[in-house]
Amino acid sequence: MRSPLLIAGLFAICLPWLGCAAPTLPTPPPAAEVSLVGSEAIVIGTAEPNALVACLNEDSGSGLIETADERGDFEIRIAAQEGDHLTLWQVSGATPGQVLELVVPAENP
Repeated sequence: MRSPLLIAGLFAICLPWLGCAAPTLPTPPPAAEVSLVGSEAIVIGTAEPNALVACLNEDSGSGLIETADERGDFEIRIAAQEGDHLTLWQVSGATPGQVLELVVPAENP
């Protein structure tokens, strides 16, 4: 028969690692809208405060990384044309977030 003191001691030693076993929720994608002005897509949105926000133009292969401000607001201007597919994600801490896919709309006259 095991000593209750021994079992309690093992539990106390293992307790800090039990918290690490819980799954973490993925970082959500940034919330954003895109518009086209000339040959430039303007992506305006919000992310986690001070997060890195990456934008990749899947059609041209070009990409940019900007830092959201202390409120999480960001603006990215990237070369694009109507119909281009943009992929956005944020990195807050060391965890990359889920992606947001946008299609560049036609330019408003």
